[in-house]
Amino acid sequence: MKFFTPVKGISEGENKIEISSEIFLSGSCFADRMADKLNYFRFNTRANPFGVIFHPVALANLYTRALNDQFFDHNDVFQNNGLWQSYWAHSSFSSVDREALIEQLNLQLKDIKKGMLESTHLVFTFGTAWGYTLIKNQQLVANCHKMPAACFEKKLSPPNEIVRLWKSLIQDISSRNSKLTVLLTVSPIRHLKDGLIQNSQSKANLLTAVHQLVDQFGCCDYFPAFEIMMDELRDYRFYDKDLIHPSSEAVDHIWDQFSTTWLDPGLDTYLKEIHQLNRKLAHRHLHPESEQAKAFDRQLETQIEQLKSRYPHLKNLE
Repeated sequence: MKFFTPVKGISEGENKIEISSEIFLSGSCFADRMADKLNYFRFNTRANPFGVIFHPVALANLYTRALNDQFFDHNDVFQNNGLWQSYWAHSSFSSVDREALIEQLNLQLKDIKKGMLESTHLVFTFGTAWGYTLIKNQQLVANCHKMPAACFEKKLSPPNEIVRLWKSLIQDISSRNSKLTVLLTVSPIRHLKDGLIQNSQSKANLLTAVHQLVDQFGCCDYFPAFEIMMDELRDYRFYDKDLIHPSSEAVDHIWDQFSTTWLDPGLDTYLKEIHQLNRKLAHRHLHPESEQAKAFDRQLETQIEQLKSRYPHLKNLE
């Protein structure tokens, strides 16, 4: 008996993720959820250096700026309720010191460039095509920082605008990083503040843009996180309490699909070993001074050293 309609025809990635791979994820909060999974298995992972950015235009503008070494200055920050902030970054980038914020932004900008030029896999997750432009200069912002609505104009970015910016960005990155695979996804998280009808408009524009980019670039591929959530996991029991974000079970299911198509099949043993290790690291002794606890710790130390010797990227594992 079938209880859901499976998503078929998921692209089998040619350049699989291996132990030596460097993975850079960016975009919506769903990128963070996938990064959590990769980090759990101790892959070399970077994620959202400027915080969550939902809009692909804001994301493309930021990454283009990073590639071109267009560093931030006083014109890129503003003061709001005693804090300095930037429309280029998440609200977690706030400081009472203007110079400290600018320095932090520029350090992260360098990290973005480093990630794009050194990574083997870039994973971008587009969240919404609805965005807010500053009326004074028409910049589409990454975050409104709860500034007055009168400062902004709400707009829906059409697919051709998204494709134009991302086409230029992907061409630039791939010309400097020949080993690169770009994996595009559309976040399965619905943006209900825009309304369900408007959310459908937005996701349609994102999906159209993503597939046009995949068709144009051999280094690009698509992972259907959106379709898996909408069709395989359409029951509300697969949602969190807010009925918007995927539950942990849903994330696990999407991760299983991702790992099946994008992780090297030879990693099965490695994944099992790391999972077993993480379970042991999470263990808390009821009686830490007992001989049994000490023996457990000695065995764990031996296991860690053995893993380090077999997997060099775990050299900092403790």
